[in-house]
Amino acid sequence: MHLAIQPYPHQHHPAIRPCIIEVHDGGPGVMAADKAKLFDPFYRGDGVYESLVSGSGLGLSIAREYVDAHGGEIILLPTERGAHFRVSLPLKAVTS
Repeated sequence: MHLAIQPYPHQHHPAIRPCIIEVHDGGPGVMAADKAKLFDPFYRGDGVYESLVSGSGLGLSIAREYVDAHGGEIILLPTERGAHFRVSLPLKAVTS
């Protein structure tokens, strides 16, 4: 798993610097058929029930709720292997 966190300046509002968090794992990735429902509560993907993967299918839906509540965005990015997610959260510049 690779995790990167970096603030980027906002194009139109320099006082707002979104924090970009990217997570990229080396697992089996996300099947094309699963992408539309990936952030739905309790959705675990086709074929997961037969595999040894555990979980309730709530993790990504909870992550999206938290990110949305803070005015951000979470998306699945295209990748050749694994899953690659980007979270963007708006941050206000701290002034003293």
